[in-house]
Amino acid sequence: MVDEYFKDFETTLTKMNMHANEESKIKWFVRGLRKNIREFVELNEYSSLIKVVRVAIKVESYLYRPDGRMR
Repeated sequence: MVDEYFKDFETTLTKMNMHANEESKIKWFVRGLRKNIREFVELNEYSSLIKVVRVAIKVESYLYRPDGRMR
């Protein structure tokens, strides 16, 4: 799930004491998304990581049913 991935992503950045710029964080985050979610997310440009996360969660909720299977 995207929200769990984001939490892990943030934890990893904190543990590694990474203070990368927003653009780098966005690129790293997007690379780690499932391919079918990433393809939708990459259609736009984003100014903040939070905006990318929100879009990825929306795409995921559209693509996957509550039981985790694809529509």
